[in-house]
Amino acid sequence: MGSDIGLLVFDEAHHATGKHPYNMIMKNFYSTLPPRTNLSRPEDRVRPMVLGLTASPIYGGNVDVAFRYE
Repeated sequence: MGSDIGLLVFDEAHHATGKHPYNMIMKNFYSTLPPRTNLSRPEDRVRPMVLGLTASPIYGGNVDVAFRYE
């Protein structure tokens, strides 16, 4: 990840909490890469862009929990 993957797409992203595989990918791989900047070159190892899709933006009915990064 970082040089070969430019975009991660997560469907049902509202499940990405706790030990869910989406959350583990973000913690163990995405977060360890340097942030993408406007100076990043295509060959640099940087964080890919992320698109999280969901039809349930208010997970569990609590807005604060739904948008908290774990």
